[in-house]
This record gives sequence, structure tokens and C-alpha cells, in this order.
Amino acid sequence: MAQARRATSIIATVGPAVESDDKLDRLIAAGASVLRINASHGDRAAHDAWITRIRDAEARAGRPVGILMDLPGPKLRLTGLDGAPRTLDVGDTITLGDDTNAVDLQVTIPGLLTCLSPGHRVLIDDGAVRLLVEDVDDGQATCRVMTAGIVSQGKGVNLPDSDPPLQVPTDTDFDMARWAISRGADFLAMSFVGNADQLRALRGVFPAGEGQPVLIAKIERPVALDHLEAIVREADAVMVARGDLGVEMEIATVPVAQRQILATTRRLGRPCIVATQMLQSMIEVPSPTRAEAGDVSTAIRDGADAVMLSGETSIGDWPDLAVSTMARIAAVTEANTPPEDDFPPDEGLDPEEAALCEATWSTLTRVGADALLCRSRHGIWGMRMSRARLGLPILVVTDRAPAARRMTLLRGVLPILVDELPERPKRFMGLTADALRTALGSTDRATIVAFRATDADTDEPTVHLSVRKLEA
Repeated sequence: MAQARRATSIIATVGPAVESDDKLDRLIAAGASVLRINASHGDRAAHDAWITRIRDAEARAGRPVGILMDLPGPKLRLTGLDGAPRTLDVGDTITLGDDTNAVDLQVTIPGLLTCLSPGHRVLIDDGAVRLLVEDVDDGQATCRVMTAGIVSQGKGVNLPDSDPPLQVPTDTDFDMARWAISRGADFLAMSFVGNADQLRALRGVFPAGEGQPVLIAKIERPVALDHLEAIVREADAVMVARGDLGVEMEIATVPVAQRQILATTRRLGRPCIVATQMLQSMIEVPSPTRAEAGDVSTAIRDGADAVMLSGETSIGDWPDLAVSTMARIAAVTEANTPPEDDFPPDEGLDPEEAALCEATWSTLTRVGADALLCRSRHGIWGMRMSRARLGLPILVVTDRAPAARRMTLLRGVLPILVDELPERPKRFMGLTADALRTALGSTDRATIVAFRATDADTDEPTVHLSVRKLEA
């Protein structure tokens, strides 16, 4: 078989480092498939400007680019310290409370500290400062400083031993979700998911029909692992959000949790993103550490559909180089990972649909295909075939821009947007010949399996397969 293009999707976070049109264009040219807007930073006007910039850059690039709006979720932060940072020394005794109490340190959500008990940890600024709860009385927590440091207004607070009564999704999340949908965001990432009911609540704001964005559950709390299967079944995709997860959990268990999440999403047929500090060194230097390169490679070998860059592209000095470096790591990893021996079982598929996927897999294998060419109006079958690590490109032709953009998250899928879907395989072979050659590299001849499906959830799904030859 010919060597396939890089299959793993790359998500890049936008920010000050790529505000110019030229830098945004270079980010996409380097290999970014989805661009992430972090709604925790900036205001509505700034988010709106980013959406406009990304759509303009998409038009210049001539290929679909997905937009991921990352909702802020509940934020437990220190308050009452405006302009007056405070130094905490080991052994100091301090009191925590909400903003209605006279205490040493205040938090932003009233009543939240009632979940604390003696022996619980309180982590400030991603664990840079650590407190141990000694007593809780009338909504105030008396704590002893275990790790010294300076605390200031707005620093984040984590309660890893507690299950705080957070409102998820928040009122801000609901409002932001409605607005993001109206502006054409393709993916919504929901923060601090703890159970499937929270996902259902957010899904309830989506309009019925094709315009629904992909809902991504961010796994960043240990409680989510207790309800992982139900969360994955309810979500459209999942993100291993290792930032907060690494603070909330014992750090040694985070790689195990990552692998557990990846295995569960593969089994249930949901795309999975691995995120946070993947090439963190590249915020400041033009090359990652060997450990970071290994981290990206491990996530891909374990089955991730996408890997994500945060500060590396939003505030870093080398945004497009970070993307191209991640793309090279992905390409080499994929080239040295053998294809799976069989179509993977998918508990989310009906038996009939599973049989059709397996038949397609068998055809690809038997004829030694170089690519799968799929006519799929809504992208449903592109997503189903993406689950198999085929080791060859899956080109999905659609006439619907939202569907093409949603497919940018899928591993191995290259969405091709056309004005009108051709019915006959020969016609869409002609339409996509240039894209096929680009995906396969320069080639004079290639064997293509053309796949045309009903692409609808019907009682009798139908697939038509044909084998075609691509020639110079």
C-alpha cells in the first residue's frame, strides 16, 4: 500500500501568538485541523472576532477547519486579594471562607467549602501552594499551610479530596453554548463533567436537526472516572483534560487514567482528544523535550483521534512550528504502528451497521486498497470507518459545510466539500482525483474502494462498494 497521510487530527488553541492573518494561515498550513477558542479568556466580542478570523482563514486555505469553543465551566478562585498578594509560610494557620465571612482567604462560590472535612487537601494555583484542612465550622475551613508560596487574586483552587456541589453546566455555559451555536461553532467542550446528566442538560439547548455541534466531555475530575462509561455514551466525543486531572489526582495515576479513557472511547465508538502540556517546552523554545515527543507518540499509539496544543500556539513563541513538530511526530508514529488486524468491535453500533463496516474493512484488506473514498452527506459513515485504524486515508465527500467541519476531528478522515454530491462512484473519483493524489503522495496508480451509503439512521442501512483504479 502507498504511505498514507498523517491521520491524527491536531487541535491548536488560538490567542495572541496567532492574531495576524499570516500567523493564523501558517498555523493551518502547518497541519492544524481544528482551532480552539478558550472561552475562559476574553469576552464575547473577542470570541466573535476569532470566529470571523478562522472562517476567513478557512476560505484562504481552501479546506474545512473546525472551530472548538471550550466553555469555561465553574471556576473556584481566590478573591478579596485585589492588589495585595499574600505570602503563606509552612505551618501557618489560615481560614478559608466565602465572600460573606471575615476570613484570611475567600473563594468565589458561596457555600462551596461545606464539602470539606478534616484531612482534605486544598490546592491553590495548580498545587503550587498546598493546604490541609484541620477543622470546618459554619462554612469556614481552618487550614494549615503544607507547601509555602505567594497567593494572589484570581488564583485557582482545587479540592481533590472533596466532591464540591458545583453547578455544571453554569448559567454562563448555557448562554455561551447558545451563542456559539448561533455563530457556527462545530464543537462545544464542556468543563468539569461529573456525570451524564450534566451533558444532557447542555444538549438540551441545542436546536434539533443537523445544526447540532459535537458535544465534547472534558474529563478533568476523579469523580468523572467513576461515571466514565455513562459519560462516554452520552457525549459525542471526549477530551482527556490532563491539566486539572493532574492536579485533582495523584500524578502517577494520570497516565493510567488516560489509557482507561482512551480504551473506553474506542470500545464505545467515540472520538477522543488528549490535551494539556503535550509540547509545553515549545512555548519558549523551538524544540520539544524527548519526553514530550514520547508523550504525543504514546497518546497516538494508544488510539487518540486528536492531540491538542494550548499555550504552545496561543501564547508561545513558535506556534506554527509546534503544530508542524506535532504533525511529524504523528506521521512517524503512525508509519511505525501496524494496522489493526480486524475491524474493532463497537458497542455503539447496531449489528447491521457493524456488519457493513466489517464488510468494507474486508474489501479494503482483500484488494490491498490505497484509500477509501466515501460519499457521506452527514459524515456518519466517515466517523464509523474512522474507528478502524486502517493505515490508509479515508476521503469523505460531502456537500454540507457543517458536516465537513465536524469530520476534521476524526482520525484518518480527510473531508472534501463539494457543491453537489455525485451519485456515481466514477464521477466522484473524478472530482476527488487531485485530493486523492495529495493524500497518497505522488502516484501513477492506486487502488481505491469507493463507498456510498444511505447515510441515515434507518431500519435498513445500505452500502454500495466498488473498486476503482486511480491512474495518472
